[in-house]
Amino acid sequence: MNKSIPHFVESAYYVSEIFLTFEVKIMAYDTRELFARLIQCEAGGEGEDGMRAVATVIMNRATISYGEFARVSKGGDVRNIITQPGQFVCMRESVGGVYNPQNVYNMNPTQEHFDIVDWAMGGG
Repeated sequence: MNKSIPHFVESAYYVSEIFLTFEVKIMAYDTRELFARLIQCEAGGEGEDGMRAVATVIMNRATISYGEFARVSKGGDVRNIITQPGQFVCMRESVGGVYNPQNVYNMNPTQEHFDIVDWAMGGG
């Protein structure tokens, strides 16, 4: 065991390496900006229709009243859907132990991305 890393952190890393669980990072972005960054990352090259499709998937998951996504969203929390482990590769800084440069932290959303978020959160 590495003495410089607390046991629980080292254990969590070890479990993460074995089972490929998903890293958790505290994000300073508000939900609107995180949503815009995710849209840009997941579908920025797909044009407006592709970005609206991603936004629609997220809102469908956030507003469904039954099943797994209802449990995760806890009454419609979009951020819970966006950050649910395993749903969006762009929410991960590494994939399979390799740095993933296409992640939300490297995105710089434009007004177009924020407009799509506003459209989606306004009921699309």
